Amino acid sequence: GVLVHSGIWYSIVFHFTDSMLACLTNTAPWYGPLAEQGDADAQINLAWLSENNGIAEVDPDPSCVAKWYSLAAEQGHPEAQLRLGAIYDSGRWGRAEDTTQAVHWWHKAALQGHRGAQMRLADMLMRGRGAERNEAEALKWIRKAAEQSDLEAIHLMAVAHAEGRGVAKDLGAALKWCERGAELGHVELQFRWGVHLFAAEGVQRDVRRSAAVLRQAAEAGHVGAQLNL
Repeated sequence: GVLVHSGIWYSIVFHFTDSMLACLTNTAPWYGPLAEQGDADAQINLAWLSENNGIAEVDPDPSCVAKWYSLAAEQGHPEAQLRLGAIYDSGRWGRAEDTTQAVHWWHKAALQGHRGAQMRLADMLMRGRGAERNEAEALKWIRKAAEQSDLEAIHLMAVAHAEGRGVAKDLGAALKWCERGAELGHVELQFRWGVHLFAAEGVQRDVRRSAAVLRQAAEAGHVGAQLNL
């Protein structure tokens, strides 16, 4: 992925087709045969296009979205597992709501390191949806996502250590995550890190660094940071 520390991230996506006819008719004939042959990437792309009405010849049957995601997920495709879990969680595309199945597929994707799945699995475990409530297990997955620079996971780890939620209260660990999140542009953590640097709470006082990080948060619209400058 791409980490944007400041400014605005723009992306340009190019779609290539195999013929002028495909461009004129807005079709993607190469996905169907490959998906039928068992290609997981083709299956997930066909499911995505069906879900978003991206091509003209896509099967209008809503159940085909879940069908293609399911086939790719069963082959171990982590993104397909994430999306299939979301279908079960919301009860869409011809599948009944089944939070146990959602947890099942998110767990499979989480085991492969998919940080989005790790965060969704953690949320289910934290709330006891689709599985028995297990705060310690939830924090394990949040940590794994945080280690992959997921900003919300980093924020949750900082709060957990600062307040002793599911882990031992540990200001040093909280500040480590706070600093990491601030470096990656999490506005609330920039504010908290700036306050700690100014007040010398758990870290050596550094007024210059405090002002710099508080200014970043203030420029992003954080009222607390604006008031502390």
